Amino acid sequence: METKVLLDKIKASQAVAVAAIEADSKAAVAAIKAEAEVKVAAIKAEAETKAIKAAEAITRATLAQARQSGKLVVQTARREAFDSIMTAAKNAVATDDAAAQRFADKQADLELYLAGQLPA
Repeated sequence: METKVLLDKIKASQAVAVAAIEADSKAAVAAIKAEAEVKVAAIKAEAETKAIKAAEAITRATLAQARQSGKLVVQTARREAFDSIMTAAKNAVATDDAAAQRFADKQADLELYLAGQLPA
């Protein structure tokens, strides 16, 4: 009987040891899981921030391109309107040589003035 009592004590001691190991393992798994969830959340937040910044950069670049394109269209339209006015004025004075010379002089003066208005 002493052997049985000894075996029961050993089994009870092992059961306590196994229960302690299982509890420690569960606690370690829970800690690792919590830490992993925190890291995953941080990675997701960082990725979301990067995506937002990239989208904002693309938006800014697209808006800058649109503004530049708009400025180019306006500039082209102004130049075409100016050329049209100058051609019509030139045609109006084409029959009178003195008027044509005065027009050419005024046109040259205007072109020099406008060239001076452009940034270097």
